[in-house]
Amino acid sequence: MNIDERLEALTQSVELLAAVQRDSEKRIEARFTKLIENMDRLAQATIRLDEGMLRVANILMNHEERIENLEGKRPQ
Repeated sequence: MNIDERLEALTQSVELLAAVQRDSEKRIEARFTKLIENMDRLAQATIRLDEGMLRVANILMNHEERIENLEGKRPQ
C-alpha cells in the first residue's frame, strides 16, 4: 500500500466518522425534542391535577361546613 492509497483510506475513514457523527447528532436532537414535548405534557397534566385537587378540597370543605351546620356544631 503506497502513500496515496493510505491517504485515500484515511480520507474515507474520516468521511465515514463524520457521517456517523451527523446521524448521531440528528438522533440526539430528535430525542431531545421529544423529551421537551413530554416534559411540557407532564407539566400541563400536573397543572390540571393541581386544579382538580383544589376543586375537590373546596368541595370537601363546603360539605364539611354543611354537615357541621346540620349537626348543630356550628352556628349558621
